[in-house]
Amino acid sequence: MAVGVLLPDIAWQGFDDNGDPLDSGLLYTYVAGTSTPLAVYSDVGLTTPHANPVVLDAAGRKTIYLTPATAHKFILKTSAGVTIKTQDNVTVAAANAVVSKVTVAGGLTKTYTGATDGTGDIAISAAAISAGGIAIASQAALDFIYAGTAAQLARLAKGAAHQYPRMNATAAGWEFGTPTVSLAATLANVADTVTETTILSFVIPANTMADGDVIRVTLLSLEKNNKGTPETAALKCNVGVGAQVTLAAAAAFADAATEYTTIREMWLQRMGSTVEIGTFGSTSTFAATPAQAAAQIVGASTPANFTADQTVSLKVTLSAAHATFYIKPQSARVMHFRG
Repeated sequence: MAVGVLLPDIAWQGFDDNGDPLDSGLLYTYVAGTSTPLAVYSDVGLTTPHANPVVLDAAGRKTIYLTPATAHKFILKTSAGVTIKTQDNVTVAAANAVVSKVTVAGGLTKTYTGATDGTGDIAISAAAISAGGIAIASQAALDFIYAGTAAQLARLAKGAAHQYPRMNATAAGWEFGTPTVSLAATLANVADTVTETTILSFVIPANTMADGDVIRVTLLSLEKNNKGTPETAALKCNVGVGAQVTLAAAAAFADAATEYTTIREMWLQRMGSTVEIGTFGSTSTFAATPAQAAAQIVGASTPANFTADQTVSLKVTLSAAHATFYIKPQSARVMHFRG
């Protein structure tokens, strides 16, 4: 459906202090902030300048065209030369201009104009950039332009497929993020020792774990206790230099000749400055029917910060040293679910 446009004034009109048309009034035109005369025109092509001052007709009217993007100063006087009004810093946009209005610090509002090119980009003058309202080095198709500060625009280059814009980990700007990221894990066996041993570790890269993010760890391992007596294993977790959290103080290992393939799962969630750590209950094995265990929080750890890399370690202490009492990790999947 077509949309109508309000008809602008077909001619400029001046009035005296009583609100009456300014018969034969005089309009002086200058470069903004100066007393240097600046031409205004009687035609849209800006080829025929008016006299300066412009002499209004009996109704106080005159058709006047201004040079676009040029700051003017106007002084309106009666035919006897008595000043009625002075207005400085008057600028008009070109017919095909894009107008960008930006409020900068101190409550001052500046309006910048520039002609559009064939791609729809906005050409901002050097004067506008130096004024502090707009500072964008370049822009490309599908980029995001947002308020970087109260006085300045910022640009976020387009992301990759299936990424989405989100606040970064320090809440200092926007970034594109991937909903789920896989983190590389390092595995090691523990056998024939009672020394605490790291069987799984991975690194949370700096500035990537935002408040509310969840990391889920799934570990598949071969486990056996054929020592001749029941034994136990303590499982603990460290996040950076934060307090160690006990996942299982004494996981039971019955004496058996069978080597079991076992799945163990844990999760970590950032809650402010701490990381809550939980498990999905007891282990399940392929030798028996696995049951879905309920998730439970077992503790919390507070790393030094999230602006540096943080190493997460899963550690095991066996209750006895024997060659046939062991946990041998085979594979692990560490998934970071980002907000």
